[in-house]
Amino acid sequence: MRARWDSLALNSVLLDHVFEVILGDFSIGRRRAVQKLFSEVAKDQALLTQLTPEAVEVFNATVGDRPGVRYGCVTTRLAPRLRPKQERALRRAYRKLPGAEANDGIVPTRSQVWGRVVGAVRADHLDVIGHFGDPSTRPPHVDWLATGTGFTLDRYEKLWSDVIEFLVGASRR
Repeated sequence: MRARWDSLALNSVLLDHVFEVILGDFSIGRRRAVQKLFSEVAKDQALLTQLTPEAVEVFNATVGDRPGVRYGCVTTRLAPRLRPKQERALRRAYRKLPGAEANDGIVPTRSQVWGRVVGAVRADHLDVIGHFGDPSTRPPHVDWLATGTGFTLDRYEKLWSDVIEFLVGASRR
C-alpha cells in the first residue's frame, strides 16, 4: 500500500502548526502560492518510489562504478549495505549507524551513500543547499523555508569546503 501525504497528514493539526511556523510571516498571497505548490507536490508522487531504500538497492545492483571516476556523497542524517569506511564515517558523524528509518525529511539517509562519504551532517534536505536560518551571523542568514534544525552558516561553509576539496583532489590525480 502506497502512503500519500494527503492520507497521512495534509489536514492534520501538526501540519497546520508547521505551516504557521514556516509561513507565519508571509502575506496571504504568498501563503496561498506556497500552499498551492505543496498541494501540487502532494498530487504528483510518481518519483517517490524511486527514493525508497529498496529502489536504491536495485539501482545500486544494476549500475556499477565507472573505472577512473571518483564517487563521493554528502549524507544528511540517514539502504544499501555500507562499506566499512562509509560505515565508520557515518558512525563518527552521527555517533551511531543510522537505521533505515532515518532520513533528511525527503530521502532516506543511508540511501544517499555512494562512494566516499565526503560529508555527513545533522541537517535536513534543504539545509545543505542553503535554505536554513542562522540569525547568529552578521548579517543574519535567513531563508523563507528554514526548518529549525540548528544548521549554521559555519557548518554549511565547512560542508561545501569539504566537497570542493574532494572535487579539487580529483583534478590533482
